Amino acid sequence: MIKSLYVRVIMIFIGAVLLSLIMAFFVSSLLYSNRVENLAIEDLILHGKSIIQTYEQTSPDNFELFIDGVSTISTYRIRVYNEEDQVFDSGRSDNEQHIEQGDISRVLKGGVFRGEGYKRGKDFNDRLIIGMPLRIDGTPHAMFLSPEHMPIMDEFRNFLFTVL
Repeated sequence: MIKSLYVRVIMIFIGAVLLSLIMAFFVSSLLYSNRVENLAIEDLILHGKSIIQTYEQTSPDNFELFIDGVSTISTYRIRVYNEEDQVFDSGRSDNEQHIEQGDISRVLKGGVFRGEGYKRGKDFNDRLIIGMPLRIDGTPHAMFLSPEHMPIMDEFRNFLFTVL
């Protein structure tokens, strides 16, 4: 056992500081995760509306080429479905998000989908998905946007965990 009172006080102080840092990290994560998620969803909606508006204003001949061009300058994965099957997927990563057929049909009918339904037991990135209705040559389509997995975010997360 530690016999010196001075060493005991210093060890208790260091332990209390480390414990409070760890608790503060988890509490702040809980407090701000919903806020960050809502900001990300609003950003996805804003970019989705911008893509739809740009498509409607320019009316390009090749929709797939248009979406491929848009997805290369943004950090979003864009998937477009028609009533039969998936039309286009601009995904460049292995991160696969499953979109249920009911959600696709709801967006095809004109509704807007937000990823809140995917919260149960899913990763944070799986919840960040929106679906918006889109008309291509008069035919209803469903456009789903989600953030593309970025390796820089993994590096930042590793840095943060190393510091803590």
